[in-house]
Amino acid sequence: MKRIALATSAELTAGVPDDLLLVEPLRARDIEPESVVWTDPGADWGSFDMVVIRSPWDYDRDPEGFLAWVDRTGAATELWNRPATVRWNLDKRYLQELDVPKIDTIWLERGAAARRPWERMVAKAAVDLGGRKAILDPTDEQITALAAASEVMLQPFMEDVLENGELSLMFIDGRFEHAARKTAAEGEFRIQEEWGGSVHPATATAEEIETGERVMAQVGETLYARVDLIAGRLIEVELVEPSLFLSAEPRTASKLAEAIERRL
Repeated sequence: MKRIALATSAELTAGVPDDLLLVEPLRARDIEPESVVWTDPGADWGSFDMVVIRSPWDYDRDPEGFLAWVDRTGAATELWNRPATVRWNLDKRYLQELDVPKIDTIWLERGAAARRPWERMVAKAAVDLGGRKAILDPTDEQITALAAASEVMLQPFMEDVLENGELSLMFIDGRFEHAARKTAAEGEFRIQEEWGGSVHPATATAEEIETGERVMAQVGETLYARVDLIAGRLIEVELVEPSLFLSAEPRTASKLAEAIERRL
């Protein structure tokens, strides 16, 4: 039996719902999964036939330490997504390289000062997780303070997100599998579940799927990916540790298990 590690965080030692939905289809293929905390100093990553990055949702506390772990683990065993892909995707400036319809973005280097370019807008750190450093309608002083610690991206606030939320397209082995819609809680602009957001099965249009496929054609080989759109425009591509919302379409768990099996 092959053994794989599903890399997670210390707060999620049993994994997350997506991971639990993977267990049965993996075992059906004679693959035994184990949730392992990425910061565990005693973890023997080289003893696994593969490590799949799933829910290390605390890496934003130490992004350089996380990248060092990615490099070490990728040298010890098969790691997905690949270290080069993870490193590229960790910093949101990757968006500058993608040729698809995108949300307008102004980029600030670390230490820069700026004035608000839009009446309604969002400021984000270039390396962030779950919208933890996102600020809605920031003051000039808040933007400057955010830029003192990291590179910053400024985007107009898309009012459509309050009504229609954010559409996520899930890809396995570069192929579209299913869609889910994330909506924000009342009085909140962030759609992540940790901010009270909710997730529902969704149907993507042909145009939305085409945008996702254009993204996938530009990012290279991936085991898993999530493409997030607002009003048909790209807001983010998640290639590091995305929630794949497998409960919205459990068959995607089998597709992911098949893709893992092909790599073993």
